[in-house]
Amino acid sequence: EDLTVPSLSRLTAVGRTDDPASVRVAVERDGREMIYDASLLVAADGGRSAVRTLLDAPASVHDYGRRAVVASVSLAPAPGARTAYQRFLPRTGGPLALLPLHGERAGVVWSCTPEHSDHLRSLSDAEFVALLNDTLARPPAVTLPSLADLVPASLSPLHMLAHEAERLARSVGEGGSLSS
Repeated sequence: EDLTVPSLSRLTAVGRTDDPASVRVAVERDGREMIYDASLLVAADGGRSAVRTLLDAPASVHDYGRRAVVASVSLAPAPGARTAYQRFLPRTGGPLALLPLHGERAGVVWSCTPEHSDHLRSLSDAEFVALLNDTLARPPAVTLPSLADLVPASLSPLHMLAHEAERLARSVGEGGSLSS
């Protein structure tokens, strides 16, 4: 039987059942706890995985020494506004991507060194947009839409999180049990 856990639910516990081929999870939503048994639990809940945390499963982290400055911009109406662009910028430590969103908006992801991210974050919105326009318009020349305004940028460290799959599976098998 297929199982769909309602959105906005929070995983509160993971454990085993009497059946060694099954796992039991507890999920909370709107103050109500629901218990589910399943033959497969997929931990696809991101780098800060609740599944991995509840199982106390090991993971190794490799820091790339880069940061991602992420912003949303308005595009001036122009041909090509629905096209994704990317510039590889070795001198700033990584690529700059302009990714179309809905309407006349685009997402900006600028991967760079921590020093360059500090510089980008120190710029006013107008200076940041001017630098984006200048950087994206450099050769090889393509017609790009101009960036009109900026939603404040956020900063995210770039790293790889590798789960040890075999030990994660064993954690479920060796974990405590939940009663329903």
